[in-house]
Amino acid sequence: QQIAVYEKPIAGFDLPANMFCEAENIQVLNTTNVPNGVVVNDYLWDFGNGSISRTKNPIFSYNGFGDYAIKLEVTSDLGCKDFSID
Repeated sequence: QQIAVYEKPIAGFDLPANMFCEAENIQVLNTTNVPNGVVVNDYLWDFGNGSISRTKNPIFSYNGFGDYAIKLEVTSDLGCKDFSID
């Protein structure tokens, strides 16, 4: 019996800095590596404050001060997933 193994996207992102002010707009740069032939059909961002986004390069802000972990989960059209946390 044969099985098929598919490549997955490699999730990644960069932030313009690591310190921001409350209510300041933050633009994330999605650096996900998508191999040839792989189609990404879902970007799920979790900003660590209860807010999420499904856009490729979201703009967001925090209304309260503190430390937050940002997580990006990327899913291909074949269901292969990867994630990155900063």
